[in-house]
Amino acid sequence: MVRDRCGPERGWTPERLVNLPYEQTGYWYAQATAMHQTIGNVDLDFQPGDRVLDVGSNTCWASAYFAERDLEAIALDITPVEMQGLASADWWFEAKEVYFERVLGVMFDVPLADEVVDYVWCCEVLHHNHRSNLRKTMRELFRVLKPGGRLIVCNEEVRALLHAKLRPGHEVAEYGGHEHAYLRTTYVRAARAAGFDVELIGPWLHPTFTEATYEIQPQDPALTAVRLAARHAVRRSGLARRALLAWRNYVTGTALYMIGTKPA
Repeated sequence: MVRDRCGPERGWTPERLVNLPYEQTGYWYAQATAMHQTIGNVDLDFQPGDRVLDVGSNTCWASAYFAERDLEAIALDITPVEMQGLASADWWFEAKEVYFERVLGVMFDVPLADEVVDYVWCCEVLHHNHRSNLRKTMRELFRVLKPGGRLIVCNEEVRALLHAKLRPGHEVAEYGGHEHAYLRTTYVRAARAAGFDVELIGPWLHPTFTEATYEIQPQDPALTAVRLAARHAVRRSGLARRALLAWRNYVTGTALYMIGTKPA
């Protein structure tokens, strides 16, 4: 997905930035939807004072979101600049009357002590690693989590048969995005090798992976009823749900949603 780069050359201002991710553009709409549906559909049990590491915080929108909800957020990014880095936090502090810590560093060498955070938030950021650094990143995120802590991987695009992403960096070459594309199994294996217990969860935009009620009207064609019945049957079968998720991950293409838990 092409990032809507936040900069004055594209009409971005501090006033607009502090409304993120609630921008009606494709990229930011997807980020907002992914965040709310992940947090709303997974039993994360956030408690006031829990510490959340926001990896690749960029404009710091997720750190501000967590801080507004009385979580102790830490924004980690590789750049201190405004609009696309840690300096953006100053605008959030003023506009939202929140505060969160900022840490300048890379995700494969996190400058934090062992076992100091309760959650790690990774929203469409892990693919910026090349393969060996992805494994290092997973080990680092495991290290900084407390026992029982959870890694939340949200909206991470994966390589699939119909979306091979043979030139993943081409779309963002002008931004120096350091893009890569991996199969789902690459992320899963890296997380498990680091020590995480891994749970794959469905893309919430697909109705089969939600608890939404299916409705049919008398005037609907019979084919609609058949489709809804098939979706309901898949939803009720754990094996069928896993098979559908694998199909979407490896064939048609979808985003990766994954929870990694550090054993207690």
